[in-house]
Amino acid sequence: MNRTDFYKRFAAENGANQADAKETCIAVFDLLARCINENDRVYIKGLGTFKKKALKERRVGNFHGDEALVIPASEKIVFEPFNGSSDDE
Repeated sequence: MNRTDFYKRFAAENGANQADAKETCIAVFDLLARCINENDRVYIKGLGTFKKKALKERRVGNFHGDEALVIPASEKIVFEPFNGSSDDE
């Protein structure tokens, strides 16, 4: 399912037009991304946990020449699905 299919299904299941559904979904996803960046972790019961994961530390590289190139640390957002156990928050 791509995002357009998601918007169409959301609209159909909630009695909205596709433009409103798209706007709502984008607002929810933007808020989710901001919350993950602010808190490092967002847990949604029944869905799972979104969290930031460090990929590589800041490092110095050399790119075709003599001057050093600083490569910043990087992160990505990972998702762990809800496993259905009662020990989750």
